[in-house]
Amino acid sequence: MGLGYAPQRNQLLRRARLRYALAIANLNAVISDPIEARSDETLLSVLLFSLYQKMIALVKLRGKEILHNPVSLKLFLGVRAQMIVNQTSKCEPIQPLSVNTGDWINLPPSENENAANRMTAMAI
Repeated sequence: MGLGYAPQRNQLLRRARLRYALAIANLNAVISDPIEARSDETLLSVLLFSLYQKMIALVKLRGKEILHNPVSLKLFLGVRAQMIVNQTSKCEPIQPLSVNTGDWINLPPSENENAANRMTAMAI
């Protein structure tokens, strides 16, 4: 939408807003589907739109099934990192993600573990 603010670009800005609204509406439709709501693509879309509360809800919905797919696990760790940053910046306790699924502390180790991953694992 940045180019929409250039001189004589009002039409571009209107079209960008319309497409954004359409994308959000489509994402909401996908989230309401119990099968599609569990997909990596849905979680990544929500992550890209930075819809924080919906990200958390989708991770809780997925439960331990994230352990069966390396992409799902990386998405989970990304959402969890967002959660840690969000809660820490507000000086609030980090909420547990488990809901009827047990603890998240037994996640498999990452072969690409680094300081940020270790911090995330400690906060889980």
